[in-house]
Order: sequence, then structure tokens, then C-alpha cells
Amino acid sequence: MTLDSMSQGRLTVAIGAGTAGHDASVLGLPQLDPRRRADRFEEFVDLLGLLLSQPVTDWSGEYYSAVDARMIPGCVQQPRPPFVVAANGPRGMRLAQSRAEGWVTNGPSHQGVSTQEWWASVGAAVASFDALAAELESPLAAGYVRLLNIEEAVGRATSVAEIVDVIARAASLGFTDVVLAWPRPTPPYQGDEAWMEGLAAELPAVHDLSK
Repeated sequence: MTLDSMSQGRLTVAIGAGTAGHDASVLGLPQLDPRRRADRFEEFVDLLGLLLSQPVTDWSGEYYSAVDARMIPGCVQQPRPPFVVAANGPRGMRLAQSRAEGWVTNGPSHQGVSTQEWWASVGAAVASFDALAAELESPLAAGYVRLLNIEEAVGRATSVAEIVDVIARAASLGFTDVVLAWPRPTPPYQGDEAWMEGLAAELPAVHDLSK
């Protein structure tokens, strides 16, 4: 709520279920199998939606509880900031389609995966998402966000032109938006900060890719 206020209503909330291993152990939580992790995530999305859209929330669920949880004065965006849900499997994609204003995928890790294989996996995810969307009673709302995290792909880029090529390829797969990390001198996300200035100059052409 505070971030939405500070950004004057420009906040988008991107959320994911996390993975086995570090995502659980870093908080000292028990490891959950994929089904229970998905159950917990669905409950989290539902509860977060309530917390951000109403002044007082009470909740008693399998994984979370809230008693007289207050969000006052409320978000700038009403009824709440838009959600973008991370998903690579059918259950998560259905959650993104039914409870969120957008879908985000990272594609597979590039570790041991070629660039061609990475793009093939992203394309397969898009095909699965579109197939599930076709089963919906009503089409996804106009302006529904399809977001691709291109950090992995850009990690192999050596120029601004190559980054623009990555963005163009994402657009050709139907993605409306991309996100990448700011480059830094050392891994992870090693790169030249000057690329960002060059990319800024290309923004008009990049924006045209999604039209």
C-alpha cells in the first residue's frame, strides 16, 4: 500500500510461489511438495488481494491467518494494484488468468541450456498459456499483461542491438512487456551500464514492437 502511494499509483505487484530449496530454507520454513506449495500460493494470492482492496481483513486459512488486519487509507489504485503472477505450469497459469491482471515467466535457467533451447521452452510456455486461455468462458481482459523476464537472455548479449533483438523476439511470441536487471560490473547480471543509455534511445522503436 505504501509503495503504491509513493509511486502515485504506478505499482504492479509481481508474485510467485517460490521454489524448493533456498526460497523455503532462507525463512526457516518446512519444505513443501509442489502441490502444497501451489495450495499455499493460491491462498496467499487470495489473501493479498483482500488485504490490498479492503480496509479491514479477517482470514483463517490453512497457511495464513489475519485478525483485524488494517490497510488504511487504502491503495491509490482501486480496488488494488494489478497483480502479475509468475507461472510455468497449468495450475499457476490458470491462477494468473483467474486472479491476476497479468502473467510472467522467466523461462528455464540458462545453466546447461542453449539460447535456442531457452527460446523453445518460452515458446512452449506461451502455447500452453494460450491453450488454457482459450478454455476460459470469457477472454482475458483488454490490457492483460504478458511479461517475460529476459535477464537470462540478455545475460548473453554483447550490445544494445542484441538486447533489442531479444525484446523483438519476445514481442513476436505475444509478450506485451519485458523486464531485465540493471547491469553491474560483476555477476550476476554482469554488463555495461552504458547499454541502458543506448537502450533508452531505442525505446520508441521498442514500444512499437508491441503494437
